[in-house]
Amino acid sequence: MCRHRHNHDLRHTYITASLMAGVSPKVVSQRAGHADVAFTMKTYQHVLPGIDEAAADRAASYMLGRREIPATAQHP
Repeated sequence: MCRHRHNHDLRHTYITASLMAGVSPKVVSQRAGHADVAFTMKTYQHVLPGIDEAAADRAASYMLGRREIPATAQHP
């Protein structure tokens, strides 16, 4: 049981750190082996406060002609 808990803690830490580092939630979800990205986001949304605001700011900057896309943004 102790080993299982340790592995779970490492898994949680990896997922949390990846999301906080700006890794795409879809990629994190796939690497974690989750059934879909919705599960990942429901479980880990608490570690991403302001993600909606940051996304809106990026989109607005791009639409207003400021084409610099932050390094953490995924390019199409």
